[in-house]
This record gives sequence, structure tokens and C-alpha cells, in this order.
Amino acid sequence: MPATASLSQLAAWHTEDHAELADLFDELGLALGSDDVTPREQIQQVWSIELGPDLGAAGQGLLTGYYEPLFDGRLRRDECFNVPVYGPPPGLEVRVDPVDGSTTYGAGTAGQTLRPFFSRAEIDAGALDTAGCVIAWMRSAVDRFIVQVQGSGLLRLADGTQLALGFAAKNGHPYTSIGRLLIERGEIPAEEMSLARLREWLEADAARGSALMRENRSFIFFRRTSPERPEGRGPSGRHSVALIPGRSIAVDPDVYPLGSVLWLESRAAGLSQIAFAHDIGSAIRGAHRADLFFGTGEAAGVRAGGLMADLRIHRLVPRVACS
Repeated sequence: MPATASLSQLAAWHTEDHAELADLFDELGLALGSDDVTPREQIQQVWSIELGPDLGAAGQGLLTGYYEPLFDGRLRRDECFNVPVYGPPPGLEVRVDPVDGSTTYGAGTAGQTLRPFFSRAEIDAGALDTAGCVIAWMRSAVDRFIVQVQGSGLLRLADGTQLALGFAAKNGHPYTSIGRLLIERGEIPAEEMSLARLREWLEADAARGSALMRENRSFIFFRRTSPERPEGRGPSGRHSVALIPGRSIAVDPDVYPLGSVLWLESRAAGLSQIAFAHDIGSAIRGAHRADLFFGTGEAAGVRAGGLMADLRIHRLVPRVACS
């Protein structure tokens, strides 16, 4: 059984913004202690820290960042906006396991074993040209790729209004990090890798960039969603909660159920804080792996795209659960 400890035993716990956290716990429907104590004590009365598993042979976890991109887009194709954004196409099956709630995507019909749907390369070659599932148009294949990797995005339309794109489904192929491929091939040093550096490489040679993007066979389909959300919040994550910049993270749901309250520690990022498991991601696997949400727009993208740091995760559990 994992060892547990009081939050007060964490040195960095005393520097947390306890008033902000108490408000967030209340907003998210998480238990708090009595009203006649400080916010810090309200949390400590109910929650303890459950020490995470060993880091293993790798010696460290990985913390990265993500954000909600904002790009120009159109509802009709024209000479400049000719990169399609697809909704779920005909023939794509989405199955939810009734036991563990996991979701599987692929091609097939009821009663059949699913097989992978069209790959990114096949879709780019026109496999969905007559499927009638385009929901918007973008200027750049690189922009679309970034929205797919981030899992959501906002499109600024010609009249100044915004269209929000939310995750709907994927094609069932495994995700491949093209940034990792460039590091392994010696194209970009690991210490220089960032979203901006990746974009620069992709756009420097369009044919070369397209070929690399096709090596990630995974392809994301979107749905139109409302751009309205609480002030200062992002889109809804997979936990159906509007993402909280600096507090919401994507996790491996096989390790941490959505809604979990977690403690993050990263020396390189100078970060020790509580975060909430509100999202998932294809590249997020393992007990010490997380993606921290930074917000919407270019500035958030710069911060998110430059984060690659060590990480250790501990879970917060109700005190009654560990007594």
C-alpha cells in the first residue's frame, strides 16, 4: 500500500496559494474542512499526500506544456484557406468499453474487430475528399497539425467571430512525436526543442515538413463547440471541466482517473504545486508524465512550447481513505 503523509510535511506546501486553492476545490466540488480555519487548514483537514511510485530506470518523469491555439480560419474554402479541418467521417467507429470506460477508434461495423482508419498520409492524399465532413478551413497544414497535437483550438473567422474546435475522435493509429524524431535524428538538439523551433523546421521546407508530419499516422477529428467559457479559463478538457491555466493537466487515465488531485514536483521547471487531472493526451503515458495547460493564444503557446522538464507526481487522497 502506498505510503501517505500530511501535506504540511511538504516544504513547498507552505508557499502555495491556499486561498486560491480552497476556492478551486469548492468550485470543483472537492471536499474541504471546517469554515472556521484558514484555507490551508481547510485543505489539510481533508487531504493527505500519497507518495508516488518509484521513478524507475529512467530516473525522472517528464513535464511538458500545452495550450489552446488561435489561428485564422474560414467556413468556406478559398485560395488562401484550403487546408480542411474534419469532423468525424462516415465509417469511423467509436467504441467505449463498458467495464473500464476506455475508448477505441477505428474502421469497422458492429460485431467486427476494429481496424485502423485511414492514416494521416491517406487522408492528406484525399481519402476523405468526398466524405462531406469538413467543418472549417485553415491556411496552413502546420497550423492544423498544431491544433491536432494540442487537442483543441480557436479559429478567428473573417467577420471577427471565433469558432471553437473541440476533440471529437481520432483515426486509431498510434501517436508519434515528430519532435522526438527530430531529436533522435540529430536535426534539433534536445535542449533547443520547442514548439517554435519545431514550426520553424516544418515551414523551412514544405515538402520535408509534410513528410515528417505524415510519420505521425494519428489524425484528430474535431467538432464545433461554443467559444464561450468562464473568464480566464480554457476549453473543456476530457473531464468536461473548463481547463484552468497553470492548474489543469493532462494525465494517463490508466494511472490517474480524471478528476484526481495531484502534487507536481519539477526541479528544472521550479515548480511544486497542486494540479488537477482534467484532460488526457495521446503522448501522456505513465505515473510521472503530465502536460500542464497554459491558456489560450500565442503567449500561452510560447510558454507551453518551451516546457520540457523533469517531473515527479504524488496523489492527494482524502484522509479517511488512508486511515
